[in-house]
Amino acid sequence: MKKVSLLLALLLFSAGLSAQMTLIHTFNSSSSYVNVNYGSVDYYYYETDTYPSQTYSQCELDKNNNTYTITVYNANFQVQSNTVYNIPAISGYTPSSISFSRKMFNDTNDLELLVQYYANSPSTVGYNQNTRLVLYSENGTQLFDFGYAYSFSNLGYLHLFNNEYRWALIKLIYDETTYTTSYATLIYRVPKTSSYGLQQVPNQLPHPYPNPANSSITIPLEENGGVLNIYDINGRKIQSVPTNGEKINLNVSRYPSGQYIYEQNGGTNRFIVE
Repeated sequence: MKKVSLLLALLLFSAGLSAQMTLIHTFNSSSSYVNVNYGSVDYYYYETDTYPSQTYSQCELDKNNNTYTITVYNANFQVQSNTVYNIPAISGYTPSSISFSRKMFNDTNDLELLVQYYANSPSTVGYNQNTRLVLYSENGTQLFDFGYAYSFSNLGYLHLFNNEYRWALIKLIYDETTYTTSYATLIYRVPKTSSYGLQQVPNQLPHPYPNPANSSITIPLEENGGVLNIYDINGRKIQSVPTNGEKINLNVSRYPSGQYIYEQNGGTNRFIVE
């Protein structure tokens, strides 16, 4: 009898706790999310004077009009600010998602918008040009173009490696011949320039020579070991070469004329075959 009474008391206590949950506000938007900062701020995403703690930030992407609206509410759901940003249009593509930051890629106080576009007709442009990723400032100035891929995945954080900040981006590549996909993780060096400011610099391998080339090309390397991957301009991997030394002499006599991208241990560069 005591066990039954104790169980009943626990159930009534739990029901009482559940009954205390009360809906106090709803954000009506089909393409928004709500974020609450509880007194702590990620230094590369927010600044305390712009996005104070205990606020709600609703972000809405209007794909039809190429606008991105950020509305900041206080704890009582009163609007503190409402800002509309114009997203540059790219012919044949529609903006699909946006992540934003401040002082992650440069020292200005402007908002930085990392915009992912999807092709309106992937079968027409080619599957490895299905997605394009571009970084803009809040006034629409292009800060960096990450190019095309089947899709991108932004890891979204900085990590400290060998006393320097680095940022990682995952690129998905689709092989239309074998109908398979492969991943490439691109690493960008991000040297810290002030207590909050960061400036993005791509991790670029030394320049190849001669460039353009028609029969062979020498590719200097910064690191020994690993694999040198060669991609065509559409992102299709066409060759992988083991590396062991300071440079590689690559035979390109059978390569079709065009531009090629090579990558080793996250470092990249380009060459042209005539």
